[in-house]
Amino acid sequence: MSLSDHFLNPRYRALLSPTPADTVFDSGRIIEIAINLDETDWDALRFQDRSVFDVLMPPSCMSAPFARPFTYFPCSVSIDGRLVRNVGVRKKGFLGSLSETKPALKLRFNKYVCEQHLLGLRSVTLNNALQDPSYLRQTIAYRLFADANLPAPRCNFAHVTVNDRDLGLYVNIESINRQFLRRHYVDGRGNLYEGVLSDFRTHWINTFEAKTNRRTNNRTDLWNVATALSAPDSSVLVEAAARVDIDQFLAYWAMEVLLKHSDGYSAFCNNFYIYHDPISDRFQFLPWGIDCAMRLTQPFDQQHPESVFASGLLARRLYALPQSRPSYVNRLRQLLNSVWNEKSIISEIDRIEALITPIADPSGSVGLKEKTDEVRQFVLGRRQLITTELANGPPAWNEPLPDPPCLEVIGEVSATFSTEWGTAAADPFTTGTGTMQVIANGASMQLGPIGVSSGPDGSYCMLNIVSQLPDSTYAILLVRVLLSNFNSGQTLASDWEIVFGELVQANPITNTVSLIGTFGIGSISFSSAGTQPGASIAGMLSVQLVR
Repeated sequence: MSLSDHFLNPRYRALLSPTPADTVFDSGRIIEIAINLDETDWDALRFQDRSVFDVLMPPSCMSAPFARPFTYFPCSVSIDGRLVRNVGVRKKGFLGSLSETKPALKLRFNKYVCEQHLLGLRSVTLNNALQDPSYLRQTIAYRLFADANLPAPRCNFAHVTVNDRDLGLYVNIESINRQFLRRHYVDGRGNLYEGVLSDFRTHWINTFEAKTNRRTNNRTDLWNVATALSAPDSSVLVEAAARVDIDQFLAYWAMEVLLKHSDGYSAFCNNFYIYHDPISDRFQFLPWGIDCAMRLTQPFDQQHPESVFASGLLARRLYALPQSRPSYVNRLRQLLNSVWNEKSIISEIDRIEALITPIADPSGSVGLKEKTDEVRQFVLGRRQLITTELANGPPAWNEPLPDPPCLEVIGEVSATFSTEWGTAAADPFTTGTGTMQVIANGASMQLGPIGVSSGPDGSYCMLNIVSQLPDSTYAILLVRVLLSNFNSGQTLASDWEIVFGELVQANPITNTVSLIGTFGIGSISFSSAGTQPGASIAGMLSVQLVR
């Protein structure tokens, strides 16, 4: 049996015949997209936003699919000279990909005109690649999923202008919708769900968002998988195989690991689609949101094996079984020895870099070559990392299932501060002063005199507000503000991107630091701010504390 036959029934592959829309996803060129809309609508669109607190604060956290605050606006769109009027355009993105100057965009041709399309396409998805400055990862990763005969979006590049304003290079990704399903499945009428912090567990399952059959779907198929995965070890594989295409999932899971997609289903219960195929009556997994894959380092890398992720419940149950763990490892080895062709992948990286450089980095000031080299290093080193680890047998996965990522308000903190720039390494009690009031876990902290220091921390301003506690430990408010937003007269909302912070308790005797709480909703304002040595830093803040 060939690798292709092993992964995907030939009846699916026969559906992938050429279509007029193929030109929109031609990987050999950059398509030109010109969007025109009312300038007032454009400003309204690009400033629409959501914060981590909109997503993860109670009572809405995990109780339903995450709300999308982005609305459509009418526009006209020209794609390679083909003009379509009365198109809907909206901002898209979750958290890290949001931007006011270069927003990711969704174009919907039939938003205002029923059945309107462009070359058969009902929609276009344009990613701004903020989380992938190499622009390579999505195009390479989706192609590798497809090379493993797994249903995956087509992907190329677009040069985008809005009202003749040049927004630069975007990644053009095929939308996963009814059209996508009809290309890959004999019957595309089944239930399609998007998974965003979603899993087949009681406190996670409500976040699956139905993308088809919204009026008739009672989500029984999702709960059937949850029931199957709650079965004992002796029967869980049989129960799960009746609800999920296990062979397809093994390939999908192995590809996520091979690509180090640490923001996907198996690692983080995030960024994926599932389709309930009416013919097989089982779910299949589809890749999505893969722009953080193929990185040399990821947060908390030291805690994870290289050859497996098993945070998603399905992956976890299968990896724990003696009869299915070898199947996963064998599939990973198969893909490593077939799809993972370093010479071919590097050649594609070289080709893409030459294609996109004139638009993405024409002057060389962006450092595109350095960013694409990081992807090359990942590709060239991935085989050894995995095979070396597997030489000692499949590694254990001992991490507990992740808790729902909801935030709990545990208190509040308010403070005033006055110090000078460049004092971060000095004794804060000699370099600044201020006031601070803290309520945490239902009690007011007894604070002594306040010291303040400030200085650079990479691309952030560091502000440390310190007070000694009665037990001779220290309460330290660690504040970070993006330097590009650090200005006199500025008031900034806490959002975990421009402004974030933590309240910690430090013990100088044991040299340990414990986290009390993280910044929640609130703001910081600066009456004076500057980054010259000795510049005055002064202002006030008031924020919730969450955990």
